[in-house]
Amino acid sequence: MPWWIPLDGFLRYDHCPQAVESLGVQFLEGVAFMHEHKVSHLDLKPNNLVVTSSTRWLPITDFGISVFVEGEETEVNGYRGTPSWVAPEVRSEDGPRRSYSAILADR
Repeated sequence: MPWWIPLDGFLRYDHCPQAVESLGVQFLEGVAFMHEHKVSHLDLKPNNLVVTSSTRWLPITDFGISVFVEGEETEVNGYRGTPSWVAPEVRSEDGPRRSYSAILADR
């Protein structure tokens, strides 16, 4: 029975450069796949990336605040995401921005 572990936990125990590179490539391909299918996650962080034990496959999880988008021009309103992990597009010096590109917030 396969198990999974959050990415940050996995990286504490496995520092093999090839594994880290493979996971990085999978992450970038996963984000590109979401965006090609008009989905913006809005809460990408290590706890929402898990590694499976047997295959070292990296699924992206927790789409609870994700949104469907038309492209980079699609904006979302209000603060979304985990405060310590939000993209610069989401914040401003005065607090959360009123609106921002959902796609750019995932990059």
